[in-house]
Amino acid sequence: MIQRRDVVLIILSLLVGPPIASVLYLVFTATLKLGVAGIEAFDLELLLAMFPFFYLTAWPGLLATAIGNAVVARWLKGERSRLLVSLPIGALALMVLLHWLTTDDAGQNTDLALLSCLAAAGAIASLISVVLVEAFGIRLRSDA
Repeated sequence: MIQRRDVVLIILSLLVGPPIASVLYLVFTATLKLGVAGIEAFDLELLLAMFPFFYLTAWPGLLATAIGNAVVARWLKGERSRLLVSLPIGALALMVLLHWLTTDDAGQNTDLALLSCLAAAGAIASLISVVLVEAFGIRLRSDA
């Protein structure tokens, strides 16, 4: 049975997760390709213009992450284990659903460095969502 905490986790993940994951992916990719100069070259107006695209691309992966975190939370006791497990759930979901961002133009070769940036962004976005729910959200019925 779905709990109110699960709904809060899903809504929060869908509202907060896409911009966090997308901006982190852009920062990690720019740092990987250009070093510190990549971060200095960010244009705030471009980020604001891309904001709707962040939701369009990251929404399916973060929905899968939120559902995965809600389901796994049933079996895990304690906040620490739920926080730790949110990392691979977020990384795996974004790597599977958004791997097309890391392929070349022909779609044949995957850049593993970009795939790792995508995994890191998904893991951190997932962790932030779970941290917010654990810190300020509703307790699981089994923990109460």
